[in-house]
Amino acid sequence: MADRPLERAAVLMFHGLTHGETNIDVPVRERKYWVNADRFSRQLNAIRDSGAAIVPLYSFWSRPAETPAAGAAVITFDDGAISDYEIAFPRLLEANATASFFLNTGTVGRPGYVSWDQVREMRKYGMTFYSHSHDHVYLTKLSLSALAFQMQQSREML
Repeated sequence: MADRPLERAAVLMFHGLTHGETNIDVPVRERKYWVNADRFSRQLNAIRDSGAAIVPLYSFWSRPAETPAAGAAVITFDDGAISDYEIAFPRLLEANATASFFLNTGTVGRPGYVSWDQVREMRKYGMTFYSHSHDHVYLTKLSLSALAFQMQQSREML
């Protein structure tokens, strides 16, 4: 990747970062979405070395349809794990990169998750935040009223 530019847009999605090689504290079904912090740094460097621009999700989606997305990379994180702040955020700053974070607003401030103060700090440095519902539930299994609550509550809190 580092020796040629991205031919298409790349969207990298993570649930969190770890310092170790194994994700022992992460549920088995989510382990494939968690990456070692050093590997994440190498990925950021490879994107930079390829000549691709790491862009916020909103600028990627808001580009005119006729504008090719080649050479753009978007980085996203789901769920609001504390590693977003403690590990990803400093590495993103070091790489002069941004990311978009999809939060479950019902877990913000709970042990193992980012706090609202951390979210505000990250926003100051260009990180963007979007809704991933209020609670971490399967939205397709909800009634319309429960679905409306999940979306509205999350949006209001954000």
